Amino acid sequence: MIARAGREGLHTLEGIVGRGEETVACEGCADPVFFGIDLHDFADPGKVLANARRMMKTRGRLVDLDWKKEQTPFGPHPHIRFSEEEAARLIGEAGSLSLKCGISLRGFTVSPQSHGR
Repeated sequence: MIARAGREGLHTLEGIVGRGEETVACEGCADPVFFGIDLHDFADPGKVLANARRMMKTRGRLVDLDWKKEQTPFGPHPHIRFSEEEAARLIGEAGSLSLKCGISLRGFTVSPQSHGR
């Protein structure tokens, strides 16, 4: 992945393997911090979000794109998914994160099984 990014001209990427609850790649360096259909997979999503906050630039953005909390033909069981309200609460509790909820479409199709926060 890193090699491919380099071929595409993205030379500032670094791959880090670790648990989100224990890993802070940098302090105040990231914008945006992106979670793609995985926030529900962490043992302690609040700790992961707090670590994300530490990595974000002062005016950085956090993006969470995740499953809706409803039954779908694929994806995780609804009981482990977060509702938009639950995700917003977790993100807010991570500290000093302003929330903007919604989906911006610019030539992309967003599945009805997912929502953007």
